[in-house]
Amino acid sequence: MNLATLLFPHGLTGEPAQQLLQHAQRVKDRLPEPSPGSQIAIAFGHDRTAFAAALLGTWLKGHGAAIVENSLRERIVVVLDRPPVAMLLHDTDSDRELQVPRFLASQQPLADATQTADATQMAATQMAATQMAATPTADATPLPDLTASPLLTIHVQTEDGGQHWCSWNAAELANAIDGCAEQAAQDPRPAPAAQTPGLVSSLFANTLVPLRLGLNLQGHEPIDARHFTIPGVPATTTGHQVLLEELLGNEGIEDAAVVRTPDDRILVGLAGANARNLAAEHANARAFEQIPRDPNGQPQIAEVFLAFGLGRSGNPITRQLTWQVTACEADHATLRTTIPSNYHFYEGHFEGYAVLAGGVQLHELVLPCLRQLCGETPELRTLDSIKFLARIGPGDTIDVVLQRQSDASKLTFEVRKLDTKCTSGRLKFARDVADFSSKAASPPVTSPRRP
Repeated sequence: MNLATLLFPHGLTGEPAQQLLQHAQRVKDRLPEPSPGSQIAIAFGHDRTAFAAALLGTWLKGHGAAIVENSLRERIVVVLDRPPVAMLLHDTDSDRELQVPRFLASQQPLADATQTADATQMAATQMAATQMAATPTADATPLPDLTASPLLTIHVQTEDGGQHWCSWNAAELANAIDGCAEQAAQDPRPAPAAQTPGLVSSLFANTLVPLRLGLNLQGHEPIDARHFTIPGVPATTTGHQVLLEELLGNEGIEDAAVVRTPDDRILVGLAGANARNLAAEHANARAFEQIPRDPNGQPQIAEVFLAFGLGRSGNPITRQLTWQVTACEADHATLRTTIPSNYHFYEGHFEGYAVLAGGVQLHELVLPCLRQLCGETPELRTLDSIKFLARIGPGDTIDVVLQRQSDASKLTFEVRKLDTKCTSGRLKFARDVADFSSKAASPPVTSPRRP
């Protein structure tokens, strides 16, 4: 099956369709060469026309498309981590290449005159568009065969919080588009303003269907296709749907979310006038002012997990650290701890490469150690010469070294990992800091757990 058969069976008529192909060619020219199974990640939240150009350009180049369901960072990262993904096309605020609307709006020529092969391909694409406008049959066009398999892959979140990979080859995709077109004709309700091009139903109903029907994307009014059944996309489980309907049937409950943790616990988020009262009756429920939802209207599962004191992945996290005083004199002390792999302050900082933030090191490492040595500390007035020299990661064993100065209101600190100095700085307090000698033989102390 070639691109014309899939998306332009009625021919390419009018300037908008030809311009779309030109834009797709521009995107194609910026993509790396394909390899077996290679994919381009596509993450869009706003610009449907640029989204279509990115999709067509990906297929023209010979790659498969890996669609991100929405433009939130945590959803993009999952798709980018797939080994076949060679590049990202997007319309987010990030400066990462390639921001497609910005690129298409630039004054760069459609093809560099010095690049003969690219110029020839551009001419062929424009000629194909002209031929299709004159002859509305798929066989008359030299548009390329769709060789990538799978042709389209989407990372989908269902209402119950489950995340799934869905894939289609060219024939399967054509059938899915036609099925969605039938549903759109029967129930063309207007789409919510926040619905994004990357949402699976929006991708089918508001991008692929209009192209296959020969409609102008810019003139096609987006419809709400979230309730459509799309072949290849898993449905929300019946049990989850029943529970959700039961919750919404309670008086004073305006919205609800039901999520499942990795260890199979069911957690419930409730919003509405009676949310607090109902949540107080159930250990697995929390009240929200408003259920956190992504741009597509799906519950933001990570935010629900955080409300239950869990990590963004739904696994338990901790704020506790156990400290051992390994050396102590009146003006000098060293305390040791091992940072848990599920330490709370690694949450979201950063996905795939955990880093302990500088402010956390001061408030959760240095100052608690000082309080352990001398009880209540005076008011901290200034920080000076703070240097962050090396990363502190999950599972690292660290030493916090404190040195009281001749002016006892001043103190220097270092955070060390074996022989590596990670952080250092100077602190000045409102009055003298007590000496450390009384803690010389102190047993291990666990930092208090905070809510």
